[in-house]
Amino acid sequence: MLTESTGIQPPNTAQGFEDFCHNVYGTIFNDPTATKNGRSGQKQYGVDVFVRDGERRFGIQCKQKSFAKLTQAIIDEEVAAADRGLVEKRLPAISELIIATTAANDAKLIAYAAKLTDERKQEGKFAVNLAFWDTLQVLVKSNPSLQWQYAPHMAGGAFFEFSRKQDEISRKLDDHREALQVVAAATTSAASNGRVSTNSIPDARLDSLDKLVDSQLDGVKKMLMEGRFAAALESLTSLGQNLGAFDIYQRSRWFAQRAHCYWQQESLEFAAKDFDSAYGLTPADDKTASNHIRGALLRQQYDRALELASKHASSFPPRPTFLASGPKRRNAVANAQSGSTTFRLNSATMRTSCMSSVGKHFSPANYLQLRNFQRKSLTTVRQRLNKLVCACLHW
Repeated sequence: MLTESTGIQPPNTAQGFEDFCHNVYGTIFNDPTATKNGRSGQKQYGVDVFVRDGERRFGIQCKQKSFAKLTQAIIDEEVAAADRGLVEKRLPAISELIIATTAANDAKLIAYAAKLTDERKQEGKFAVNLAFWDTLQVLVKSNPSLQWQYAPHMAGGAFFEFSRKQDEISRKLDDHREALQVVAAATTSAASNGRVSTNSIPDARLDSLDKLVDSQLDGVKKMLMEGRFAAALESLTSLGQNLGAFDIYQRSRWFAQRAHCYWQQESLEFAAKDFDSAYGLTPADDKTASNHIRGALLRQQYDRALELASKHASSFPPRPTFLASGPKRRNAVANAQSGSTTFRLNSATMRTSCMSSVGKHFSPANYLQLRNFQRKSLTTVRQRLNKLVCACLHW
């Protein structure tokens, strides 16, 4: 029953084959209302599944044949049953009866069905067609969605899976676009060229009592802005020996600054933990809230990052120094620079670009080539999503 082109194994039960036909024909005819004719055990009058193709209604009779063959007698029996169902008004009118089977192709039976159809047309009755297993495999092969379900090892199935994941990422981005644009006004520039934006590091408070610690942390902040991360981390390590003497805001600043050191040195998990610690100390600070989202991004927890973006957007109402309001907020444009490439908050453009890349590199005959490219492309998409969300936060 296997073929080299698809290698699909036929369902080994009558119910499994009926489910298969229901799904395949509903997909091929693009009919989401395709339905089975009753439940298991009920009399079906020669039709297991009804499906529409525009104005035409088809009846599908499913014949799972593990070892036996389809015969003229079986065809006659099923056609007669469907005729009785129509006469007794137990069935809705159909324009064609398709007898689908797992049996091997038989030229004599195809000729017999064609002759039967010609005779029935003269009497104004429905046509009769046969769909052997090789025909059903061709239907699966012709549709990427069906390939993904029944032959994921094939290139089309892998391509469909890639496209589906791209769409999922795009939908998530679009669903949270407004929230991300709201948070976009919270900070004003992105970290680039090996330096940290001043808008991502909390400042000293005016009511702080220990101005010496404030000045020391300000010195570390300057190092970060200059890209001197090793020196900044060394200073923070020294300051951290007296961390217990800091007030809560100073401790939060210390964790945020160390997180930036770790981040720039690509110790992403350490950075994320410190961003979390800073937020735990001062959750009402807009910059630590933004960094809280960054921590989720560093862990590649995109759903979590979008969730936090929505949460923090609602926690910080618009005000002149923090969030834009009205049309400015709604029309906020978030860009992030990566070399000479500008990334915009445009999921459709992102998806089109990635799919175009697949088209340039895809060889239908080389499944492994596509799978490897798929993995690399999805990684690229996640990286670009990271940049896009960061851009929305104006980091």
